[in-house]
Amino acid sequence: MTLLSNKVHNLENGILYGAPLITRPFIAQDPATLIVSQPVLIKPGHYTPPDLGAKLAPDLDLAKGFQTQLDLTSCIRIGDTSISKKSPGVHMFSRRWATVPNERDEPAQIPFQIPGITPTESFESANVTAISIFFSSNLGRVVRLTLTSAGGLALGDTISVGYNKVINSGSGFITSVERHSAPILAIAGNQVTVSSLAIGVNPPILQPLSGISNALNLSGFGIYLFNSVRFSNSVTKNPKSKIVDGVYRYQYFQTEDPSSITLPDPFVILANNGEEVESLTTSTDPTIAEYSKMISDADFVQADYASRSRWENSNIWEVKIPLVYATG
Repeated sequence: MTLLSNKVHNLENGILYGAPLITRPFIAQDPATLIVSQPVLIKPGHYTPPDLGAKLAPDLDLAKGFQTQLDLTSCIRIGDTSISKKSPGVHMFSRRWATVPNERDEPAQIPFQIPGITPTESFESANVTAISIFFSSNLGRVVRLTLTSAGGLALGDTISVGYNKVINSGSGFITSVERHSAPILAIAGNQVTVSSLAIGVNPPILQPLSGISNALNLSGFGIYLFNSVRFSNSVTKNPKSKIVDGVYRYQYFQTEDPSSITLPDPFVILANNGEEVESLTTSTDPTIAEYSKMISDADFVQADYASRSRWENSNIWEVKIPLVYATG
């Protein structure tokens, strides 16, 4: 210990001890960010807290031999390491400097509530001009509707079938309106095929509305008179929570007032009245179509609230934002 004491000069203010350690904390996402740690010897009771944010002094002979390869001029003072006892009468700690980190993304799997979908349908999107019912070896008992327009429908889309149900009660005919939804099993031009179960029963007679006068003469039969269909190109879905692919986005701010940092808000769906809702419609913000485009464009949405924390005991603040790919 005497030999060490003979080498120490001005120990009250601290002296540099050995070579500095230069590390890259985010080598994968942000290789430019550096942390410089310089061991220092000091007498007990003479430690002075760091001047956080102060620039690395240009005349400080720090990291000699590294400066030709690394630009340390942008480094600022961050928190020191804890003090340890080196020998009797001599303590040691590391002064530290760092560059303010760049924004970076770290891949992760993140919990996210996938929006529900509630399609808004307009009834009587098309009139039914012809109906047939038959058994398909692939699809079972089905109903084929010929429409005035298929409205851009595709296989798997959902249609809501509206029709008048006429039953001979024995003392007269009873007419009621029935509506049922079903996915399209087959489509060819303006002909749309759905399961006969879509209308709840296997009807003995199906006719367009124009045939009602003839149909009413067929006493004793249940008669189903289709008059129109309404389309929904989106199937109704309930919102659900799921772990999905995304990133944690880290942003860094040097400030003495962390409350001045504005944290971004998470993704929400807003109804017309401004209230938050869990399901998309054609009138929400975003709409079904807008969110579908976000999915196809692989856009990020913020899955939850952002958080803020002090980085490396410095006046640099780290904001962590959970982002996921828009998922349906």
